[in-house]
Order: sequence, then C-alpha cells, then structure tokens
Amino acid sequence: MKKALALIISLAMMLSIVGCGSSNSAASGDAGATTPQAPAAAAPTAPAAPEVTQPADTKIGGNLTIYTTTDDSNIERVIPAFEELTGVDVEIISGSAGECISRIQAEQNNPQCDVQWGGLTPSDLNKYPDLWEPYVSANDADYPAEYRSNGYFNYFMLQTINLLVNTELADELGVEIKGYNDLLNPALKGKIIHADPTSSSSAWRHLSTQLLVMGGYDSQESWDYLEKFIQNLDGVTTTSSSAVYKQVAEGEYVVGLTYENVCVELLESGADNVQMVYMDEGTTCCPFGAAVVKDAKNMEQAKAFIDYLTSDDCQRGYAEDSSSRPANTKFQSTNDYLVDLNTITVVPEDQDYLSANKSDIQTKWTELWAKYN
Repeated sequence: MKKALALIISLAMMLSIVGCGSSNSAASGDAGATTPQAPAAAAPTAPAAPEVTQPADTKIGGNLTIYTTTDDSNIERVIPAFEELTGVDVEIISGSAGECISRIQAEQNNPQCDVQWGGLTPSDLNKYPDLWEPYVSANDADYPAEYRSNGYFNYFMLQTINLLVNTELADELGVEIKGYNDLLNPALKGKIIHADPTSSSSAWRHLSTQLLVMGGYDSQESWDYLEKFIQNLDGVTTTSSSAVYKQVAEGEYVVGLTYENVCVELLESGADNVQMVYMDEGTTCCPFGAAVVKDAKNMEQAKAFIDYLTSDDCQRGYAEDSSSRPANTKFQSTNDYLVDLNTITVVPEDQDYLSANKSDIQTKWTELWAKYN
C-alpha cells in the first residue's frame, strides 16, 4: 500500500477559503478549501441496479488509486485486507472532502483517481452529479433500506457529530459546554475551533445540524444563531477536520465541532483531558459513502473495492474492531466508547432538502463569514 499524506501544492493554490487570512485562523496541514458550486438544475436519475455479482474473492490484481478522507486507523485496517484478498496494489491519497472532490473535478478529462472513499453524504449527489460512475454494490440488498445505495454512493459507515471539550481549559474558564447554545458564551470567543463547511464534510454536517436543531432549516432563528456563532469564532477556522480534534486535545482550543469516531480514538489512546459531548439540542447520524469515479482507469478494481467495503467481512470489522459505526446496521458496534444512540437525542435529517439546498446554504455561510472576517 502506497500512501500520500497531502494533496499536491498546485491544487492548494487553486483552492481558497474565505477568512483564511485572519490572524486567528487555525493551522492546517491540508491543501485548501473549495469554492461552493452552483446546485444542479435537477437531481440526476439514479441508474437501475446492475446485475449483482459476488464480492471480490479472487486475485484480480492490478492497481487502484483512492482519494480518501478516512482516518489512518481505518485505512490500516481495510486496505491491507483488501490487497491480500484481491492482489490489487492500492495507492492512498488523503485529504479533506473538499480537496478530494476538487481534485476529481480538475482531473475529469483524465481521471487520476478510481474511488473516493469517505467525505460523501447523500446531499452531495446533486451538487456533484457528473463526477461518479453509476454503481450499486453487490451487497446492497443486505443493507437496511435507509442506507442503501443511491445508485452512485455506497455507504460504509455512519457518522454521528459531537463537540470535543478540553476539560482542563473549560474548568480554568469556569464554563460548562453541553450544546450549541453554550458556544455563544463570550468567555469562549476565539477559543472554539470549527472547520470550513465548504471544505470539510464534518463541518458541513455541523452546519446543517445547527440549522436543523436551532430553529429549522429555513428559519431566521437558525441563521440568527449562526451569525452570533460566527462572531464568537472570532476568525478561527481551518480546512482540516483533523485539526479540530487534534488542537483541542493539544490545548490550543477549549472546544471543537467534530465527529464521533476520531474522538473515540483519542479516548482509546489514553487522552484524559478531553470529553465527548453530544449536543443537548440534538445531533444527527448520517451515512458516509464511497463512489467509483466516472471513467476510472481501473474500473474492475474500483468496483471490487466498493464490494469489499460493503461486504459482511468488512462491515463486521467496522463493528468489532474500529471506532466507527458500520452502515450495515445488522452489525452492532462493540466499542465501549460509542454510546447507544437511543440514549442521546438524534434528530432525523431531511436529505432531500439538503441535497437541493446544500450549495445555497454553503454560500450563505460564506457570505456571513465574510461579513465578520
């Protein structure tokens, strides 16, 4: 397995982020952010499911290039097993969701990537309808109906979002953080880290969840909240979702808006200065997908990877040996740090609404950010 830890510098120069010039911006190891794209005029029609084939179980050999937002622990668990099973030589290039998608867009006439693994939620299909090859996993029928393929994206994990609090710093400030409302506390001004929701998939999920639970997607109440929240960020932003939880754990910030499985890994590693907080107002749990890139050069290997990722063996591995919740919910996570979702407030998302309005929401966020930064 070959692995590149960052995207090419030339891509970074193509990308931009509103407010990155702020002296308070958080440092990021990622290349940059994407500019919001105009929404597609109409949702693409999902293709009919192809004739089902068996998951990859023979040595097909060849090469495969994957752009991924997935953390190192899952890369190390999934890729060697796939390579052993299939004989495929995999190259991994890691980046944020925005970086991966921007690179795929730039390479449309000559694809250099075969699969995007991670960073794809159901709301992304309308925004980037021309980047993906129609493919439905051979294992799709084994999935619960709500997490089956949309014809392009095949889901491998569920992401629940949360806050990560540095308990030592919070105690020093004398603040209690239980949810989104607490992030408006003036004592936290400039001490919150949040990634750019036009670049980071987890930050987008926080933005859409804030809208949902702080008044409703279309409500002025929610946008009034977000305006106050942006003011309290005081210019702090990053294009890297990994910078959020790392810098909270390192004591750079009191609280970060992040996601579940990376926080679990911190706790598993022995971090005793941080606490996961599921927002009092509610959180959301969303499937994350992988997709074959349109006109991929290694099409057989790409489809074999999707089949492996959604196979019982791989999904069971997510349940029994990872910090993530498998998308095939017939396998239940055994990780002691992952709470039972029935014990917290999980609010259903309207993925149809988010699909139709993602670009507009991101644009409105960018304009609001620019007003104060």
